[in-house]
Formats: sequence, C-alpha cells, structure tokens
Amino acid sequence: SAKPELLQDIGDGGHREVGCRQLLVARSDPAIALELIDRASGRSAVAVVGGEPRLFLAALGLYSVVTFGVGQRRTEIAVRLAIGAQGRDIIRKFAGDGVRLSVIGTVIGLPLSIIGLRLILQQVDNLPRIDVMFVGAIASVAVLGVAFAASLLPASRAARIDPAETMRGV
Repeated sequence: SAKPELLQDIGDGGHREVGCRQLLVARSDPAIALELIDRASGRSAVAVVGGEPRLFLAALGLYSVVTFGVGQRRTEIAVRLAIGAQGRDIIRKFAGDGVRLSVIGTVIGLPLSIIGLRLILQQVDNLPRIDVMFVGAIASVAVLGVAFAASLLPASRAARIDPAETMRGV
C-alpha cells in the first residue's frame, strides 16, 4: 500500500469529514484510492459476516416453527386435501403464515434497529456515514426473502400429505 503515513494522517481526524478529505486525496493518487477501497471492503466484510449467522438462525427458527405447525395440523391438512383443496392452496396457507410472522417481526424490529443504529452512529466518531433507511430497507427485503424460502419447504411438504394415509392414523 502506497504512502501509509499519508493515509494515517488523513484518517486520524476523527470527524465525519474524513471521508471527503480521503476522497480528494485518493483522486490525486490511485494507490491511495485502492488502499481506501481495501479498508472499506474489510469493514463491509466484517458487517456481512456478523449478520449472516443471525439471518441463518432466524431462517432455521422460522423453518422449525412452520414445520411444527404443519405437524400439528396434519389432520386438518388431510381433510382439506380430501374435500378438494389444491396443493397450491396449502402451500399458500403455510408459506403465508411464515411470511406473516416475519412481517410482524420486521415491523416491530426494524424501527428498534434503526433507533439503535442511529444511537451507535452518534456515539462513535470514526464510522463512515451510513444511510440508515437504506440499510433498513435492504435488511427487510433480505429477511422477508429468507422467510419465504424458509417457509416454502415445509409448506410444500404439507401439500404432499396423503389424506387417506393420514386419516387412517387418526
């Protein structure tokens, strides 16, 4: 990395304007621009690695809840299928239930996380500027997409229940 002392000098300001000064210096020296990109991507990688396990655990939890619900309502599903419900109706019902749970969680959790992120950004000086609403929107879309995927598998299994076999066990 070229001129690390210059990067250190412009990076130690402790102000939110540091990014602008770094950008001006980086425009005049491509080596500094590459160093800044490396630093920024490292911070992004840390944020992504920190979030992925939490999203995976949330998906696993939702999958478990929907699977449990399918198991508890197996007889009801068999009756619905026996009287003419289509598989897509069953999938829509259980996948919709899973996504509905996630929407409720997102509606409650998103404002709290935005407030928390804003408080953190106010307390720490050397963090880059972050568009909190954009981060919230991306997080919401990711959570709802994962929720749909996590709900789809148990819902599609529910649609394949054999009504005659299930009713024999009752």
